[in-house]
Amino acid sequence: MDIGIICPLKDSDASYSVTSVIKTQAAVLSHFKHKVTVIVNEDYQGHGIPNATMLKILPPAELLDYKSKLNISETHKNLADKIAVILTPRLAQFDVVFTHDIIFTGFNLPYALAIMVASAENENLPWYHWIHSFPFASRDWWDLRHYSGNHCV
Repeated sequence: MDIGIICPLKDSDASYSVTSVIKTQAAVLSHFKHKVTVIVNEDYQGHGIPNATMLKILPPAELLDYKSKLNISETHKNLADKIAVILTPRLAQFDVVFTHDIIFTGFNLPYALAIMVASAENENLPWYHWIHSFPFASRDWWDLRHYSGNHCV
């Protein structure tokens, strides 16, 4: 299988727990002969993820903890549109896609909105969303029905 892992990382600092999870995930998946591609920010400065190909294509976003998708800035809305255009054709190469800490965290809202659009164009692609950070208050983009295709948390 060809597996894509989407996480808008800027580096692979081992002190960031999600990095360790992705490294372990890539090691296990590659051990079982899966091809792993980690999709990160275009300005990624890390040493890479062993057992994975790094695809530096995600535009970086200024970190803002959005409480609602209705409050998204015009800049981040445009960024979400740009990310969707970048991701949509790339996703067709994968058999499965994982995300890390995107759909439930407000600072990754532009990526979540882009994934909603990109997944609609790749509606048969299975998605698995790994949640590492869970905010205390409910958000208006959490409902997986907003994502087309086969999305699982």
